[in-house]
Amino acid sequence: MTTFRPLSNQLLVQRVSLGESATDGGIVLPDRSSAKTGYARVIAVGPGQFGKRGIRRAMACRVGDLIPFNVRDGNGIQIKLDGVEHFVIRESDIAYTYEEPNQA
Repeated sequence: MTTFRPLSNQLLVQRVSLGESATDGGIVLPDRSSAKTGYARVIAVGPGQFGKRGIRRAMACRVGDLIPFNVRDGNGIQIKLDGVEHFVIRESDIAYTYEEPNQA
Protein backbone atom coordinates (compact mmCIF):
# COMPACT_ATOMS: atom_id res chain seq x y z
CA MET A 1 0.00 0.00 0.00
CA THR A 2 1.23 3.48 -0.88
CA THR A 3 1.91 5.84 2.02
CA PHE A 4 0.67 9.38 1.44
CA ARG A 5 1.15 12.25 3.88
CA PRO A 6 -0.49 15.61 3.11
CA LEU A 7 1.47 18.72 4.05
CA SER A 8 0.32 21.96 5.69
CA ASN A 9 -3.47 22.42 5.48
CA GLN A 10 -4.03 19.77 2.80
CA LEU A 11 -6.43 16.82 2.99
CA LEU A 12 -6.48 13.55 1.08
CA VAL A 13 -10.10 12.65 0.27
CA GLN A 14 -11.87 9.90 -1.61
CA ARG A 15 -15.26 10.30 -3.24
CA VAL A 16 -18.04 8.22 -1.70
CA SER A 17 -21.54 7.39 -2.82
CA LEU A 18 -24.40 7.59 -0.37
CA GLY A 19 -26.77 5.87 -2.73
CA GLU A 20 -28.87 6.90 -5.68
CA SER A 21 -31.41 9.70 -5.55
CA ALA A 22 -34.70 9.92 -7.38
CA THR A 23 -36.74 12.78 -8.82
CA ASP A 24 -40.33 13.45 -7.70
CA GLY A 25 -41.46 11.49 -10.76
CA GLY A 26 -39.45 8.43 -9.66
CA ILE A 27 -36.57 8.69 -12.14
CA VAL A 28 -33.41 7.35 -10.49
CA LEU A 29 -30.39 9.63 -10.90
CA PRO A 30 -26.85 8.23 -10.69
CA ASP A 31 -24.38 10.18 -8.53
CA ARG A 32 -22.68 11.92 -11.44
CA SER A 33 -25.88 13.60 -12.66
CA SER A 34 -27.45 14.51 -9.33
CA ALA A 35 -26.78 17.70 -7.38
CA LYS A 36 -23.55 19.62 -7.92
CA THR A 37 -22.15 18.69 -4.54
CA GLY A 38 -21.21 15.12 -3.78
CA TYR A 39 -19.52 13.56 -0.79
CA ALA A 40 -15.97 12.62 0.06
CA ARG A 41 -14.38 10.81 2.99
CA VAL A 42 -11.26 12.33 4.57
CA ILE A 43 -8.49 9.71 4.30
CA ALA A 44 -5.47 11.69 5.59
CA VAL A 45 -4.96 15.11 7.18
CA GLY A 46 -1.93 17.39 7.08
CA PRO A 47 -0.42 18.80 10.28
CA GLY A 48 -1.97 22.26 9.83
CA GLN A 49 -0.76 25.60 8.56
CA PHE A 50 1.47 28.02 10.45
CA GLY A 51 -0.20 31.26 11.54
CA LYS A 52 1.33 34.75 11.50
CA ARG A 53 3.00 34.21 14.87
CA GLY A 54 4.62 30.95 13.84
CA ILE A 55 2.17 28.74 15.73
CA ARG A 56 0.71 25.80 13.83
CA ARG A 57 -3.10 25.92 13.63
CA ALA A 58 -4.85 22.64 14.38
CA MET A 59 -6.87 21.12 11.55
CA ALA A 60 -10.65 21.12 12.06
CA CYS A 61 -11.20 18.10 9.76
CA ARG A 62 -10.35 14.64 11.03
CA VAL A 63 -9.73 11.33 9.28
CA GLY A 64 -13.09 9.72 8.60
CA ASP A 65 -15.08 12.97 8.30
CA LEU A 66 -17.67 13.14 5.53
CA ILE A 67 -17.40 16.42 3.63
CA PRO A 68 -19.14 18.17 0.71
CA PHE A 69 -17.07 17.79 -2.41
CA ASN A 70 -17.35 18.87 -6.02
CA VAL A 71 -14.52 17.99 -8.38
CA ARG A 72 -15.96 20.35 -11.01
CA ASP A 73 -15.09 23.38 -8.87
CA GLY A 74 -11.51 23.05 -10.03
CA ASN A 75 -10.13 22.87 -6.52
CA GLY A 76 -7.75 20.11 -5.64
CA ILE A 77 -5.40 17.73 -7.36
CA GLN A 78 -6.56 14.37 -8.68
CA ILE A 79 -4.23 11.44 -7.95
CA LYS A 80 -4.38 7.65 -7.99
CA LEU A 81 -3.09 5.65 -5.04
CA ASP A 82 -3.00 1.88 -5.47
CA GLY A 83 -5.36 2.24 -8.44
CA VAL A 84 -8.01 4.20 -6.49
CA GLU A 85 -8.90 7.81 -7.37
CA HIS A 86 -8.25 10.37 -4.61
CA PHE A 87 -8.10 14.15 -4.42
CA VAL A 88 -5.84 16.49 -2.47
CA ILE A 89 -7.70 19.63 -1.37
CA ARG A 90 -7.19 22.50 1.05
CA GLU A 91 -9.09 22.45 4.31
CA SER A 92 -10.10 26.06 3.66
CA ASP A 93 -12.20 24.84 0.71
CA ILE A 94 -14.49 22.96 3.12
CA ALA A 95 -17.34 24.87 4.78
CA TYR A 96 -18.72 22.06 6.97
CA THR A 97 -18.78 18.32 7.62
CA TYR A 98 -21.76 15.97 7.33
CA GLU A 99 -23.15 13.69 9.98
CA GLU A 100 -23.43 10.10 8.72
CA PRO A 101 -27.03 9.31 7.74
CA ASN A 102 -28.44 6.67 10.07
CA GLN A 103 -29.08 3.35 8.41
CA ALA A 104 -32.40 2.23 9.95
